[in-house]
Amino acid sequence: PIAMQPPLELGNVPLDDFETYKHQPALIESTSVFPLGVDEADAQNFEIMSALEAEAEARADSGKLLLLFEDALAVTYHGSQVCTRWLTASAASNVTCFRSRVTSMALAKPNTLVVSLAAAASAVPVLVLRISPDGNARVVHETSWPGKRIFLSTASMERDARTVKTLAYRTVRTTDGGRGHVEVLAVQMELTEELRPEAKILWTAWGPHPPQAAHWSTQEILLVSVGGFVLQPDAAAAEGAAIAPPETEDAVLTTWTPRGLTQWPLPRELLSAEESEDGVQVVLSDPSGAAFLLDLAAASFEAPETAPQIPVALALPGAAACATARRLRTFVVAPKRDFFVLLDDQNGVSIYRTPCGALASPMASLSGDGSVHALLATAGGCVVLRTRSSILLCKLNLSARVESMKRPLISREQMPLGMDPQALLKMLDA
Repeated sequence: PIAMQPPLELGNVPLDDFETYKHQPALIESTSVFPLGVDEADAQNFEIMSALEAEAEARADSGKLLLLFEDALAVTYHGSQVCTRWLTASAASNVTCFRSRVTSMALAKPNTLVVSLAAAASAVPVLVLRISPDGNARVVHETSWPGKRIFLSTASMERDARTVKTLAYRTVRTTDGGRGHVEVLAVQMELTEELRPEAKILWTAWGPHPPQAAHWSTQEILLVSVGGFVLQPDAAAAEGAAIAPPETEDAVLTTWTPRGLTQWPLPRELLSAEESEDGVQVVLSDPSGAAFLLDLAAASFEAPETAPQIPVALALPGAAACATARRLRTFVVAPKRDFFVLLDDQNGVSIYRTPCGALASPMASLSGDGSVHALLATAGGCVVLRTRSSILLCKLNLSARVESMKRPLISREQMPLGMDPQALLKMLDA
């Protein structure tokens, strides 16, 4: 069984005074729509799924948009098609068709993708695609994994460019009709000239929910999920030695090193998690209504017996209150942390300028063509949406500002009995 550590500790969190986010249409400078040119009927998939299978499908769907070549090329999939689209008006889409439906994709290096397809018989085709500078996708490797449907969480490539490491997951139904569990697989693929070589499964782990974000560095793997994971012994199913997954519904950081798995409960409610360059970035909700952005670097967890204190990289006043006021699907913080974006279950997109010490900050709403599958925020001040049939690029005017509504305190001369207004406010707050 894995070791459960005490909850991670947060460093000091100074919160600036803040009043409100105010709607300001000037925050959106321009929007552009780029049709994908895909076959709409190709995406139809009518299948009865359990609640856990639907959760896994939705988690994979939120990752169906990637940006390559300094955010100039959008990569997505639709049915059995992988589509690349330069985000310029004069460009056309490049569509690559496969023999079965694409179920997920992950970026292994700046121009290399790993793609999983719907199962053929009892095996899942997994492809490695290389994206050329002209935007075309080419298959450079193909293998198959056992199972019905595999979802990719993260991928990385060794320096020799011959080995791809992938963390994936699949749902497992129970024979007694229960909820089932999620099985995470750590898989290594060698990019050899061999035709359809076998992939090597390094280890498997079970948990109650899919990973929300993961990162595979040289010696460590980080996973953020609800409930955590427990490592399974080799050939556990055959020997009847399988270990039941955790039953907690708390947010957990699971770390893997060659010494095994360790779990670290997160100290606040989890709003979102996504992979970063050095680990995983999480956004936590605070009772004050603020949201805390944490950078969980893989190197911080090399020695699992020591609990690192995690500094809060950014405090977003009022952001958690905005997120919990709706049924949140996605919470994305821009790479430069100058704005953040919320996506709700009604496909509403809300963009907020980071206050940066201001008492009031602008926000604006964005609408797609009725269905938003995924969204990304760029370092260049843009929001990119993957809608049903297009890519929507929204350029922001981050110089937009709003005035504070805070009224100045009345003077001491206007107060009854000459009382000090500042002292009175402190007394009332005590």
